[in-house]
Amino acid sequence: MHLSYFSKLIKVNREAEKSSVNLLSLGDQCAALGLLWQLAQHKIPLREQARVAGGAGNQLDIVVTFNEGKQYGFASTKEGLNANMLAGASLFSEANWGDNWLAAHYISDNLERWWIVAMRDRLVYEDQVCINEDTAKTLFLKSLEAPDWEKVIAPKHWDINGAETVDLYQSISTNQAAKLRPVNFWPRIRLLFATLALVVIGINFVISTYSKYPQQQMVELQKQPQFVAPSVMPWERFPNIYEFTVNCEQRLSALAITVPGWKLQKAECFFSDPLASLKLRWQRTNGSTAWIRSAVQELAGKEVTILNGGQLAEITSTFTLPRQTATENDNPLPPDILETLLRDRFVTLGLEIKLTAHNARPPIAVNNTQPNLGYHVISAATSASPSEYARLLSDLPALSPISLNYQPSTSHWLLNARVYHPAEHFDNIQSN
Repeated sequence: MHLSYFSKLIKVNREAEKSSVNLLSLGDQCAALGLLWQLAQHKIPLREQARVAGGAGNQLDIVVTFNEGKQYGFASTKEGLNANMLAGASLFSEANWGDNWLAAHYISDNLERWWIVAMRDRLVYEDQVCINEDTAKTLFLKSLEAPDWEKVIAPKHWDINGAETVDLYQSISTNQAAKLRPVNFWPRIRLLFATLALVVIGINFVISTYSKYPQQQMVELQKQPQFVAPSVMPWERFPNIYEFTVNCEQRLSALAITVPGWKLQKAECFFSDPLASLKLRWQRTNGSTAWIRSAVQELAGKEVTILNGGQLAEITSTFTLPRQTATENDNPLPPDILETLLRDRFVTLGLEIKLTAHNARPPIAVNNTQPNLGYHVISAATSASPSEYARLLSDLPALSPISLNYQPSTSHWLLNARVYHPAEHFDNIQSN
C-alpha cells in the first residue's frame, strides 16, 4: 500500500534528475508534482513526521495538508519547490472523476516527462514524475493491479484496456487547490535557543561570581582536619563530566527517532568502567516491528532488539571516553562547603538540584586501601541542554558522572553525578 509508513520509508526513485520536472506551469502559478504523501499522524508533531519521512540527510521543509487534514504531502525546497505553490495532486475535482482513479499524463511544457497520479478513497495514492516513458508505464501498470478503479486515464498509444485519454489541462482547476507551506521548525528552535541563551548567561555569571572561590576554599580547608588520600582516587576511573554529558546528549538525540506506532519510552546513557553505554527503548502502540526496524536502520544505522513479544524495541550501543587524570581534580571538598557551594550556584540561577549522601560509613575502599571517603549523589533536571548544567559542575574536585537520562513524556534531561568528600565530615551532612 503506497500510503503505509513502511513503503514510504523506503526511498522512492522519482526518476527526476532536474528540479524543473517537478513543476507544472499554470500561467502565473506553479503546481508541485511528485510529493511524498503520508497519512497524518496527529499524535506526532508535524516537524517530527517530516523529519522521519525525509530520512537521513533529506530535509522535507514544505508540506501541504489534504482532505481535511487526513493526509500530508511533503517536499523539499532543494528540489526547486517552494511554499505557496499548489499541490498538483489537489488540482483534480473528485466530482468529475470520483474517489478511486488512476491517471498517466504526458507533459511537455518545458521538459518532456510523465506524471503518474492516483486517488483511492479520496486520498493521494500515487504522485510520481518520470522522465522515461518505459519507467512511467511500468509504474502505471503496477498501480493498475490494485482493484476497483472507477476511472483510468492513460495515453492512447499505451493501449490500456478500458482506459480513457483525457487532456490534463482540461481536467484540472486551481480554484480549490491546496497550497504548500513551510514545515514550522522555527518556534521550537527559537525557544530552545532562547532558553539556552538564558542558561548560558546565568552560568557564566555564576562561574565569574565564584571565580575567587579556590582561595576561599583553601582558607576553609586549612580549618578542617587533613584529608588522607587513597593511593588511587575513585574518580580517576571516570571521564570528565562535561565530556560525558556532551557526548551522551549528542548520541541520544541522534538515536531518539520518532516512529509512527511506537512511543519512545526512555533514553539513557551511563558509564560502566571502561565504557559509556547508551540504551533507548520504545513501546509499541499500533505500529509493526518492521516499521521500527526499517526506521532505525535507515536513520541511525542500528539494529533493533525486539522484546516482550513485540511490544518493546530497544537499541544499545557503547563508546569510549578518556578518563580523568589526577591533575584535573584537587583534593575533595568537605561536605558542608560542597553543599553550600552547590546550593548557592543553583539557587542563584533559580535551578533545582538534589543532593543525597551515600555510604559514608564504612569508607569506600579503592585497591584494598583504606581511604576516608564518603560521597554525595547530585541530581539535576532540566528541559534545556544538560551540557550547560555539566559546566556548572565541571570545576568541582573529586567528581565523576553516573548517568544522563532523557524522559520523553516531560522532555526533561536528568543528569546524575557523584562527588566525593572526606568521610570524617559526614556527621555534618543532612540529606535532602
